Amino acid sequence: MVAKVFALQLDESMNVPGKVPIIVFVRYQDHSDIRENILICQNLESRKTGEELFKVINQFFSEKGILWDRCPSVCCDGAATLTGKNKGIEAWIRKKNMNVKLLHCIIHRQALASKRMNAYLHETLNVTIVKVIDTFDFC
Repeated sequence: MVAKVFALQLDESMNVPGKVPIIVFVRYQDHSDIRENILICQNLESRKTGEELFKVINQFFSEKGILWDRCPSVCCDGAATLTGKNKGIEAWIRKKNMNVKLLHCIIHRQALASKRMNAYLHETLNVTIVKVIDTFDFC
């Protein structure tokens, strides 16, 4: 990825039994296109603190020579592990980049809204998502 700036979207999920995947998507401009790719896809042994999640991402950044100051925004769901201002990953990212904007993910809002849909459709979507996630086996 050769980009002047990039944005991240983080998700830690407990939806797959026996697995705690963390997925980090990166969005960046490549010439005239906006591209989005999976940057990190990793299974964790158990639910992690914001500091531990940050260490996973920061280690990846260090290994790949990615600079935090090129990341103007990070988007995640409302989980305390991710958004906590004192102990969440937000606090740790701000230590690397004071100017980063942290946003609440609109996709998470859609997931919450889907809980009110027809029960059959909702169950079908849940089964499909779990099957897709299992297919990836989270690197």
